[in-house]
Formats: sequence, structure tokens, C-alpha cells
Amino acid sequence: MDVNEETALKEVISEQPLKEIMNFLQHKDGKGLKKFVLDRKLSDETIYWEVCSEVCHHITEHNCINNNILFEACEMCLRYMVTEGNPKELLLALLEQCEFFDDDIRFTTLMFLIQKTLLRLPNKRFHSLDLALETLTGHILSKPIPEDNALENEERKLLAMDGRVQQINDVLKAFLDFLKPFVEEVSLKNSCNLHNENIQAQILVLKIHLLKILNQPVIYLDLHVESDSYVGKSDSRVCVEKLMNLFSHLETNFQKMMEFAVNKKPLIIKLDENFRKTEMEIENEENERRLNKKAKKNSAKVPSLRFSEIIPTHSLCCLSYLIHSEQLGTDQLPCVYSKSYLFEFNLPFIVDMLKTTKSLLLFKGLKLLKSFVGILPSDSISGYRLDNDNYSKVINNLIEIMIRCSMKDLRQEAVQLFTGLIKLFQHNGRYQLYQNILNKCSHSGVKGYVINLIKDEIKDTLKENIPNKSFLGQRLKRLIKIATTLPDKETTDLLEHSDRIITVLNLLRYLVIRDPPKQNTTGIWEELKNMEIDFLKPLRVGLDMSKAHYNLELQKFTDEKKKKKMVPDFDVSVGGVHLPPVTENQEIQVMHSALNTFDMIDSLLTRLTEIIEQQTI
Repeated sequence: MDVNEETALKEVISEQPLKEIMNFLQHKDGKGLKKFVLDRKLSDETIYWEVCSEVCHHITEHNCINNNILFEACEMCLRYMVTEGNPKELLLALLEQCEFFDDDIRFTTLMFLIQKTLLRLPNKRFHSLDLALETLTGHILSKPIPEDNALENEERKLLAMDGRVQQINDVLKAFLDFLKPFVEEVSLKNSCNLHNENIQAQILVLKIHLLKILNQPVIYLDLHVESDSYVGKSDSRVCVEKLMNLFSHLETNFQKMMEFAVNKKPLIIKLDENFRKTEMEIENEENERRLNKKAKKNSAKVPSLRFSEIIPTHSLCCLSYLIHSEQLGTDQLPCVYSKSYLFEFNLPFIVDMLKTTKSLLLFKGLKLLKSFVGILPSDSISGYRLDNDNYSKVINNLIEIMIRCSMKDLRQEAVQLFTGLIKLFQHNGRYQLYQNILNKCSHSGVKGYVINLIKDEIKDTLKENIPNKSFLGQRLKRLIKIATTLPDKETTDLLEHSDRIITVLNLLRYLVIRDPPKQNTTGIWEELKNMEIDFLKPLRVGLDMSKAHYNLELQKFTDEKKKKKMVPDFDVSVGGVHLPPVTENQEIQVMHSALNTFDMIDSLLTRLTEIIEQQTI
């Protein structure tokens, strides 16, 4: 018998058991399949690839629920082949089925089998591990992001009941269990692993893929917990604690790793050219070409070293949040770094999260900012540090949240952090921030809030034995000039600017009472003449015109003889979104509210004028 005849005979012999197995699967005969493969101990490894492919098609959620006997038989057959067959070939066969990861039951089942196969490979398995993790993390990244329900406070706990969140948690838990043995065998907590090239390569593979799932979906989960007790921890929190525990075995200095990633340097490891191979790898090298050809035929990729990775920004945002806000992995954060340095380093991550519209990312950004604002002392940051644009970006992001965010708790948190962040700066820095906000912000309420902060600064300055000049004299005059500007003089829309006008009138009243002409520490009395021309006089005229206009409009609505509904000459918008037309009664209420506001401004203006006259007699 020649070689060709012998080969043909072997193929015929191999096809017979394969046909039997396919027949069992076609008739959904789990008992017959189990008996044929396990009891007879199927030993023909040449058909393991094909058997694996056919059996994997029946590892489905449907069979797990409706035909558990077939499901368990398929799983047991795969376990048997994984234990007895060539691990490299079976790894490729299992990874080939990754394109069929259309349900999580198949994902978790095959992931466990891939784990067993990888553990049978030699110690230098990072090529194969990288290929497997690329496929598995691809399935996790494909999970839809949970819907942003904009829940507040205690309502946020309801996120754990979201079907998408539960699905992500189940997949993450299985994936972390899959990683555990590969992490533990290269743990840097074992000092012997610190300088081993083989181990460093595997560590890098594991870190890259952990960072990938931090980017998505972990950052979109609710990871916050109010206390250290296990009670009240969500499944998402439990998963991320496991993740950070694994990560802490792979990294000794999170800050150094993040600095490396921020500089956009790819994570690269250089291996020795004389990289030694194990005996098992040398033996497998003979079969490498055959396996690679077979893999190409079956649409499976050949393992490749993939270490030139740029870390996604959201991965670093999430990692920073977990370390500094949730206090996870802090043992891998050396105490040599100053608080101010860490704050500036993390500013880009805070900016990145605060500029989004997703509530959980806003929540994480605010919590991360709070973790630094709460530990840094007041007056600790020089005004020269404002050359770093990220400070201004954070301020602007906080203003946007204060104005436009639909969640009350986040708005309130933003207001507190806005004040706290400004107070971290020394006098010159605070002055620059106030000036920039008054110049660039168009929201009257924010300007009014800043003017109140300026008023507090002046109070504190006047209490000092040797007052700081930052909020006195010409510098104070510049701030007041910006604050008292009426864009269109007498025709300025006073209702739109009412918050700013009311607070600046209160500030002026405080100044003329607290700092009389004889004292004039603030220099306010030298500016009153210009202020009378540029602000107070146009404001009086504008008030008279506004009152007359709104009284006339109110009279139209209350006129009993008018039968047709008046079409309003204005509309209402919140956050740039126009609201539906209001009813006539609502319009009347708006008119009365506007008139009340004008009366308040008029009262403050009258009182300010009286005090000025009394002080100058």
C-alpha cells in the first residue's frame, strides 16, 4: 500500500466517527453523543478541530434552557477534547467559534474551555494569551452601554436592576475569573517575577486588556459605594473591586503607568533576541506551519505580539476615579507624590468626564474633583498655575453643569466644587478667575454668584490688619466696572440681567456702608461719579421703561373687553431648548413676576442712592 492509499484510508476511517457525531447532534441525542465520545474515549485527534466546531454550534442559551441533556453532553465532550487534544490546535478551534458568541452562555462556557487550553500551553504563552484576550474582550466591548436614566441620589441604586447592567456584570465576573490564574502566576507581589522577561510580557498583555474594559463598559457602570461594608455594594462594585485586585498584582505604581500612557507612548516590551524557548515549544514548532495553514483555512488569526497599544483616555479616567475617589488600588500609589502634583496630573481626566452629557460620567468626574478639592488647603495654588488651561476648562465645565444639568444633586455638587476650587487659589489666582468669568460668562445667575464671592473676598480683606491689595483700589474698580456693565444702556433687558444687577447693587450698598468716604480703603468712592453716569442713571431709565412696558402688556391681558387671545411676543427656553407656548394665565404670572423683580431692583437702587447721599453730606 503506497502513501496516497494509506492517507486516503486514514481519511475514510476519520470520517466515520465524525459522521456519527454529526448524526447525534442533528437528532439532538445528548446521551448518544456522550456515550460515543466519552465512553469510547474518542482518540482520533485529527478530527478534534471539526468535532469542536460542530459541537460548539449547540452550546447555546436555547439548549441550556430547553435541552439541558444535549447542552451538558456537548460541554463534557469539549472538556474531554481540551484535556486530551493538542492545546494549540484546540485553542485555534475554540477561538474560531468566537464569531458565534451571540449569547453569553456560549461566551462563558467556551471561555472556561479556552482557559483550560491556555493553561496547558508552556509558560511563555503570551502570544496565545494575547490572541485569546483580544477575542474575549471584543465580546465584552460589544455589549450595549446601559441607558442613561439620569437617576439621582438613592434612585441611582435602581441601575443594578437594569437588564443591560446585569448582563455586563455577569460577563465581567466570568471574564475576571478567567483571568485570575494567569494573573496569579505572574503576580509582582512575588519578588521573583520582577525581572523575568517572560513574565513581564504576559503582565503587559493582561494590563492592556484590563485597561480596555475599563474604557468600556466599566466606566458606564455605577461603581460608587458610601461605606466600606459589604452590605449595599452593587454587583458592579463587587466586579470592579475584583478587577482592581487583579490589577494590583500586575502593577507596582499606578501613577507611573498613567504618566507613561498620558505621554502617548505605546506600551512596548523589548524581548531579548536570544529569547529561549521551552522544549515543548521546540516540539510544537515543527507543527506550526501546518497549524497556521489550517487556521487560515478556518478564518482564525495566527497569534501575533501586540504591545504597541495607545491607552484610551476613558480607561485612565476610570482608573483615576477608582484610585482617588473610591480608594481602590491605593497600595500601588506611592506616597512620594504631592497632592498638588496629583491634582494637576488628573485635571485632564476630570475635564474629559465633565464635558460629557452622560450622568454617570459626570458623577465620576465630580467625585474625582471632590477627592482633590477636599484634601488641598485653601490659598495653596499660585495664580501662575492658571497658565495650565485645564483649570479654566474645569471651571467652565462646572458652570455648564450648574446651568444645564437636569439632575439637581449634580448641579448642587457642581456649585460647591465651583466655590471650593476657586478658594484653592491664592489671591491673584482668584482675582483672575473672577475677572475671566465676569468677562466671558453670559449667564446672569452665575455672574451674580461670582459677585457674591467677590463681596466675601472684600469682607475678609477689610478684616485684615494689613489688607491684601488684590480686591482693593484699581483692581476692585476693574471688577466692579465689568459687573455693572449694561450692554445696551437704557434698553438693556433688565429681566435677563436681573440676578447680576441685584447682586451688584447689594455689593455697592455694602461697600458704601462698610467703607465710608473718610476711610475709602476700597477706593469705591472715587468710582461713584463714573458709575452714576455709566450704570445707575441708565438703570433708572431702563427700570421706568421696563415697568411701563410690562404694565401695558398686563393691561392688555386683563382688559375685559378683549375677546381674542393675544399672541405673546416672547417665548421661554431652558438650556437653549424652547418650551411649549404658555397659557394666558401663565403669561399673566410671568408679567407679575417680572414686575416684582423690577420693584426689588428699584428698591435696592433707591436705598443705595439714599446711603450715598447721606454719606456725602
